[in-house]
Amino acid sequence: MAMKNFSINTKIVMLFMAISAATLLFASILFVSYDIITYREQVKKQLKLTAHIISENNSAAIIFTDYTAARLSLNSLDATEDVVFAQIVSKESKQLAIFLRDGYKVSGNEAIDFESRAVGVVRSENYMDIYYDVSFDNEIVGMVHIRSDLSIFDQRIWNYMKIVFIIILISLLITYLISTRLRKIISDPILELANSTKMLSNRNDYSVRIKVDRDDEIGTLIGAYNNMLDVIETRNSELITAKEIAVNSVKSKDRFFANMSHEIRTPMNAIIGMSGLLVNSKLTVKEKSYLDIIRTSSSNLLVIINDILDFSKMESGEMSFENIGFQSDKEIKSVIAGLTFKAQEKELLLKCELQAELKDLILLGDPVRLNQILINLTSNAIKFTANGTVKILGNIIERSKGMVTVRFEVEDSGCGISKKNLDNIFSSFKQANSKVYRLFGGTGLGLSICKNLVELQGGKIYANSVENVGSVFSFELSYRIGEVEDLEAEIDRDSIKEGNLLQGKKVLVVEDNAYNRILAVEVLKTWDIIATTANDGKEALEILKSEKIDLILMDMEMPNLNGVETTFIIRNEMKDLLGEIPIIALTANALLGFDKECKAAGMNDYISKPFDLDILFHKMSRLLKVKSEKNENMDDKKSDELFGGNLQVGNTQKKNKQQYVDFSKLRTMTRNNTPIFLKMLKKLEEVTPLNLEEINGYMENENLEKVAQIAHRMKPAMASFGNEEVDRLVLFLEECDKEELEILDILGNMEKLNSEVNNAYLELKEEIEWFNNMAI
Repeated sequence: MAMKNFSINTKIVMLFMAISAATLLFASILFVSYDIITYREQVKKQLKLTAHIISENNSAAIIFTDYTAARLSLNSLDATEDVVFAQIVSKESKQLAIFLRDGYKVSGNEAIDFESRAVGVVRSENYMDIYYDVSFDNEIVGMVHIRSDLSIFDQRIWNYMKIVFIIILISLLITYLISTRLRKIISDPILELANSTKMLSNRNDYSVRIKVDRDDEIGTLIGAYNNMLDVIETRNSELITAKEIAVNSVKSKDRFFANMSHEIRTPMNAIIGMSGLLVNSKLTVKEKSYLDIIRTSSSNLLVIINDILDFSKMESGEMSFENIGFQSDKEIKSVIAGLTFKAQEKELLLKCELQAELKDLILLGDPVRLNQILINLTSNAIKFTANGTVKILGNIIERSKGMVTVRFEVEDSGCGISKKNLDNIFSSFKQANSKVYRLFGGTGLGLSICKNLVELQGGKIYANSVENVGSVFSFELSYRIGEVEDLEAEIDRDSIKEGNLLQGKKVLVVEDNAYNRILAVEVLKTWDIIATTANDGKEALEILKSEKIDLILMDMEMPNLNGVETTFIIRNEMKDLLGEIPIIALTANALLGFDKECKAAGMNDYISKPFDLDILFHKMSRLLKVKSEKNENMDDKKSDELFGGNLQVGNTQKKNKQQYVDFSKLRTMTRNNTPIFLKMLKKLEEVTPLNLEEINGYMENENLEKVAQIAHRMKPAMASFGNEEVDRLVLFLEECDKEELEILDILGNMEKLNSEVNNAYLELKEEIEWFNNMAI
């Protein structure tokens, strides 16, 4: 474990002990080293002194060859423990006397050759020898040799080390006791500061403060920490308020844009479509001029709406792209066909030049977005060109390893753009200059959207222009090269009218709402699909174990096991049994980004409730890879039979009085199939009072969590009323447990919901009664 990971208490104790141990060890080393040096010098001096005394006392004994006197002189060395051997030798190398310590064995190197004798101190590994001449009347008559055993010194050193070790242990113990007392003075305030920081991190409680009771640096640190918390607490409170405002704003924005497309584009398309039908009717010149104004204004408004919606998606980072097979020449032909009329109005030549190799390639990518970019750039070119030519070009600029990079260009001979304005041409809400807006209008979003669409697909876009000569807008995109099968995998929306392509397929509908189950089953029956239902995820898993299912329609919010949990089990625990069975999520959540959530859960696709039948058919067909075989001779009668036969018009007398239910929405959902339509009405009549009773019961107990759950569960059925106020109230109650709302506001909205739904319920009963009377 690294030293940095120890607690500060441990670090302080270890620091004190390390300093103490290092100091004692250093002092002991110095002491022992000094003792080694001084001891050896003392031994040397002692040996010299002893040798000198013996030499002085034995000169006569050597001259007169007195063995007894020499032996007695050496025997005195018995009192010196370290001397193990000694001898007196005459000038003729004759040994007169010898001293031998018990246990010492003569090795044979003690003999002295007087002629080549050593004089002085001689040291070996284990011994110290001294050779001292014996003189008489200034004449050398013999020699004294004394040997000291140094192993005694080694024992002395070892004893010293034991003593030092014991001293160090005792010192460390004392140091530990002292440091544990002293550490509190230093570490306790720091630990308190650390614990406060940890508590702050875990609980986000900025109200905690540490008491300051000291004037040293730690006291200054704690004071600064408390001041910092004061600032953070104030700013945190401000940020929480700002975040709540921002979150509510984002939620409102998401809801707005989620519904804006349907609520605005639908009537706009109706206006454009109806005005198109009026063109061929008998009109006066004045009426035709009025109609032209309506058509032009509607088309321009629809372009602006589309630009704003696309821009909002890109700003929120929720723009998604398809990865399907397409052919670039078909997409460009589609662009040419759609803009030919605009070009002809200005007497412009609109043409296309595609590289032959590119025409034959099948590309994998998003053809809709490619079409959108080309339409935008080509529309601009036509708009800003008074005469001459607008040209679309396509060329392969790189091809390798199954990938191809294509450069598309849109050239015009228009007014061009000045150099100073060219740099900002792709910025949002900007146009070349104010004169452009006055002459041509527009939001200034078109080129910004093109740039974002290109760059989000990993491409690059360029603009080159010369004033009064023309402009060239080009962009490069990389695509994978596909196969013919990739084109066949696409299902045209018109394929619904071409025959029963999904006949015999077995689909499991997992939905806890009985109303939605009936709707899904009846819709699937119209395509001759075998439908099996499950009330929740647990029941669905049991069915999957025993039945062969081709595709699953999975609700996201269910009791017991929700859609995400059930999908996880299917994708992981039942993979060997089911393989990669297609799963389409059914959800009432229409906000942007939900497709990512579904894919992360393991689902293949999703569709919002109440769902569009064409889209559902398209998604199911694509996942089941049903191939379309067009039948050009199929008549309208066969198409009507596919969707359940001719329709009853319904209670036309009551339609003019309806205020709370839009029955046309339910008719659209059921493909104007009268039996299914009537069945849905009866199911709504059955579940509506039950839903109200249940949600009101939880509301009385102020159980907001249950109120939110019931609101979510009843949302699909309530959406069938086509009542915007009911939709708003249900959505409000669905989120009542997530926001800090006053209970009085919740109760007020609950009362409004009761009133709206009760009125809608009465209209339901009237409609059903009208059908019953018609049957009689």
